[in-house]
Amino acid sequence: MRVNPQNSAEEESDPTQQSILFHRWIAWGMIGIVILSLTTWYFTREKLPKTISIGTAAEGGLYHRLGGLLAERLQKRVNRPVKPIPSLGSLENLERLAKHEIHFAILQSSLLAFKPVAVLAPLYKEPVHIIVRHGSGIATLQDVKGRRVALGPEGSGMRESARQLLDHFQIPFDSLSDTERYFADLLHDDGPDAAIVTTGIENPDLLRVLASRKFELLPVENADAIAARFPGFAAFEIPRGLYGENPSAPLDNVPTVATTAILTGTLDVSSLLVNATLESIDPDELKEYLDEVTRIKLRALEELTDEDLRGDQFFSIFLTQCANLIRKIQSKLF
Repeated sequence: MRVNPQNSAEEESDPTQQSILFHRWIAWGMIGIVILSLTTWYFTREKLPKTISIGTAAEGGLYHRLGGLLAERLQKRVNRPVKPIPSLGSLENLERLAKHEIHFAILQSSLLAFKPVAVLAPLYKEPVHIIVRHGSGIATLQDVKGRRVALGPEGSGMRESARQLLDHFQIPFDSLSDTERYFADLLHDDGPDAAIVTTGIENPDLLRVLASRKFELLPVENADAIAARFPGFAAFEIPRGLYGENPSAPLDNVPTVATTAILTGTLDVSSLLVNATLESIDPDELKEYLDEVTRIKLRALEELTDEDLRGDQFFSIFLTQCANLIRKIQSKLF
């Protein structure tokens, strides 16, 4: 049988052609993997939002002023718009965070049990002030029953912290009237008889009310018991003369409780955004934040030892966030 020389040559060249073809497929496969990887990275990489929003509170209030300052500093760092968003207060901010309508929010730490959020930094103490009009006949917190008492609008953290305080002293919430009024209405002729105000000591409305010398601050009794029952509170003392002298306002040290204003974000907030926010804060302020967060975590571990509470999802998230926040701040400082 005769063998065609041409066919024989083609058969001998097949292995070489197959090898070339095989290597070409490998090369194209590698290129495809690189393209796929780059595409996946591009669409899944952490990116800063085009516009960053910070939930605050009513315009003119302390939260809104602070949110405006933070927005200004953060905007310079990330080179994109950062907007402080007015709201009714902490509860509304929590709802907006849960719906991803805002990226950050300023809240009262006493409300952290309502919804899980990412805690970024403590900002300042917010003591509870029980403000009563001179001559109103209100000598203790129990005397507010049946009276007109400003607690703040629905959705505000101020109103919710007042609710917790009233609950502790078994004062029916519905025994009070005019509760949705803002505490600065105390200065009006038809203003309420008293107000329960949770705010920072630099609140300009608080300073105006107490500077009028028409009101006094009542003590919050059993502050340690309240702090034990509501972990967001801690015993606090308003020092004599804090709000003015000649005569001193208050006239004596006033025992009370205080919560902490905190900066929070959504649980899935970008680490790039968190880092940019922390980097926009002065290192000395970060050191204070680190100390404060460490104290909060240690206090929680010391006081909340019940096994049922330890197994609570929100509590576990809280401890994890404290640890994560401590590591982030330490990485910036050291």
